[in-house]
Amino acid sequence: MSDFNTVTKAEPCPVCGKPDWCARMGNGSRVKCERLAAPPPGWKLLAAKDGGGVFAADDAPPEATTGTWMPAKRPQAAAPLETGDAGENRPGGYGTAAELVKAAYGQRGPAAGRWTYRDAAEKPVGVVLRFEEAGGRKTYRQASRCPVDGLWRAEAMPKPRPLYRLPELLAANPSLPVDVLEGEKAADAGAEAGLVTVTAAGGSGAPVDATDWKALRGRCVRVLADHDDPGRKWAARVADHLGDVAADVRVVHLVDRWADLPPRGDLVDALEREADPGAVRAAVEALAAEAEPAGTPEPRPLPPPLLAVPPFDPAWLPEAFRLWCLDVADRMQCPLDYVAVAALVTFSGAVGARLCIRPKGDDTTWEEIPNLWGGVVGSPGTMKTPAMKEPKRMLERLEKRARKSNAEAEAAYELKVTTFKAKRAAAEAVLKKAAAGDDAEAMAEAERLLGEVEPPAAPTPRRYVVNDATPEKLHAIMEHNPAGVTLLRDELPGWLAGLEKKGREQERALCLEAWNGDGCLSLDRIRRGEVYVDRMCLSVCGAIQPEPMAALVAAVAAGGTRADGFLDRLQAMTWPDHPAEWRDVDRKPDRVAFARAEAAYERAATTDPARLGGRVDENAPADAIPHLRFCGDALERFRAWRHVLEARLPRERSPMMSGWLSKLRKLVPSLALLLHVADATEPAAVADPHRVTDDALRRALELAAYFEAHARRVLLSETREAVERAGRILERLEAGDLPERFSGRDVYAKGWSGIGRKAEPVTRALELLRDHGHLLEQEVPTTAKGGAPSVSYAWRRPRPLPEEKPRTKLTQPPAARGSVGSVSGSRTGGGGATPEPPTPGIGEGVEL
Repeated sequence: MSDFNTVTKAEPCPVCGKPDWCARMGNGSRVKCERLAAPPPGWKLLAAKDGGGVFAADDAPPEATTGTWMPAKRPQAAAPLETGDAGENRPGGYGTAAELVKAAYGQRGPAAGRWTYRDAAEKPVGVVLRFEEAGGRKTYRQASRCPVDGLWRAEAMPKPRPLYRLPELLAANPSLPVDVLEGEKAADAGAEAGLVTVTAAGGSGAPVDATDWKALRGRCVRVLADHDDPGRKWAARVADHLGDVAADVRVVHLVDRWADLPPRGDLVDALEREADPGAVRAAVEALAAEAEPAGTPEPRPLPPPLLAVPPFDPAWLPEAFRLWCLDVADRMQCPLDYVAVAALVTFSGAVGARLCIRPKGDDTTWEEIPNLWGGVVGSPGTMKTPAMKEPKRMLERLEKRARKSNAEAEAAYELKVTTFKAKRAAAEAVLKKAAAGDDAEAMAEAERLLGEVEPPAAPTPRRYVVNDATPEKLHAIMEHNPAGVTLLRDELPGWLAGLEKKGREQERALCLEAWNGDGCLSLDRIRRGEVYVDRMCLSVCGAIQPEPMAALVAAVAAGGTRADGFLDRLQAMTWPDHPAEWRDVDRKPDRVAFARAEAAYERAATTDPARLGGRVDENAPADAIPHLRFCGDALERFRAWRHVLEARLPRERSPMMSGWLSKLRKLVPSLALLLHVADATEPAAVADPHRVTDDALRRALELAAYFEAHARRVLLSETREAVERAGRILERLEAGDLPERFSGRDVYAKGWSGIGRKAEPVTRALELLRDHGHLLEQEVPTTAKGGAPSVSYAWRRPRPLPEEKPRTKLTQPPAARGSVGSVSGSRTGGGGATPEPPTPGIGEGVEL
């Protein structure tokens, strides 16, 4: 290969006649042309590649028509050409790789090698150029096509980078082994010799995880190490990385067959030493057969169907709620979580937008309304609906009293309207009489009397609870209830399904806006005109079963219109473990505890906010919401927690949890305010009602940690079904009900119990088994007949455990074991060396 030289103006390419890009043998009998793929007269084609080819003259000697030298790929770009090179990146980039490469040649001269990287669709995505520097030093540069604007720039390919020769790999027979080499030149040489070869951009100097290796799933892989220390280390790293991807990985050291390989020698040098490429293939096969398989970790256990969660601590509840919630949970033999969480959510509806909290010490713009969205997740028959009925009843009793008060106010209003109409009629009669008599003074007096008759103000009906309402009606209810209302649903799926119906998109948007607690919205209709709501505040409390919850989470995870942050707002959700034991509890409800809790609801919903600690700034607008702030210790605690939260958010791996965690900025201050207000309803419970106590914030932070654990169980519940289905598939594999290599259709077509006939859930279960090392995945390319690519799986059987030796008792006499009291075992008598007791082997002579 050293006989080949780049063409020049003095010695242009004999095939195309151009002075650049091509290379020729010293005597011109063999040429690598980058422009022509068809031989011109007087030449014969040895190999065609990438629009160019390798040619030999008709009268060339035999040595010019043999060998393994491959034509380089057409140029197209690479990592920055060189810091400081002028004009290496034209503003905006280049339209084609050829333009960029031509510019690079103008700066550095022709490249000694050029290789194009293509994606699975055979579209070029990057180029690697190799330049020969003074002193024989090689430098490599990359260029890549931007996936956004399609322009080529002298920049490294984005990670993860495709394998070199990826289309050829996907088109090859999946049963053939794949050889991973270091360098594009070696990969091309191996391909010409009949091997299935790939390589990674950057070679031994690039991180292994910078390359996308998924195309090697389920394949038998041989990593051919170069004859130098960096090459051997790179081969080991690649083999280790592919342990979870490929079916079999082995490192092949070519120097074991060709001992005369030069330093840094590779497959190209091995091919030069063999006249027959088949001999090289056979040698690589033999070396791979002798090599030890690279370490492949054992399959990992599947995760538990449900993540562990902590139970609800009654100490987190306000004193006014504690005994009441414990009494309800005990009488119903259900988790305390059901009652306590529903109590917190419904109490937030009682407070609503009557109060807010300013979490910062001086900032007057950050205010949080303490309305909550939440509820319980539980299987049928776990008493979730009866348990939530008691906290819901608190708001419903407020609603009944409000309706009674509204009816009384409406009756009084009707009487005032009748009186108003009579006075107005009398004033109008006086005015008519004065007008008929043409008495100016009487006219003025009549007008004065008519002006004093004002219509009575219509009463504002107070509402606390909404069960089902159209968007327009909910909007109208909020117009008359700026303090907010609470949506109570026994089953949240019905409400959520309604929001998905065509024509109710506005209701979903309205609810999202009302979660903030202080949003405003104008609704314009032809018949009703404009309805403007200055403050929308909505709390939500309900129950949902695990299966609908998992479906909702899966739909949000898949993206689309449901991924609008709606699920993130369900901050106060609980999914507790059901008690293992059940007791028959039959006693009367604790009326004292119930009355104490009801008084707290009543005071929070009806008492002047100023008496609950709310303050309004001077010169504030008339509709300003009274606010509270943290006390000194609580403010310091909140600031420390906020620093930790903001540092956690960028590191959160789950997109679902990332959105949920970001809304802790509202949940924590809201919980602290609710606990403080509930405590303040008790006489002398707090020293300064205007400042949220440090104890209230401490309990709020503990509640936030509790809700986070349950949110992870809820938001990751889509894996529960996949874990259970994956376990059933493993059972079928162990029973031999599936072939050695199978597809997803082979699984769901059976319709087995616990697995089903739906493709999407089965695919999720198979991917879970793959990710935990139980299955090897292999992409099956399209055939000549067409069709879409598919995926097949192979079971990675767990290694059998070593047989345990039978456990036996020690049969030696006590003296032989050096027991105390025997002459030979005594450490003080006999004068000889004390014999050491025999050491039993593992599992022998020892009771384990």
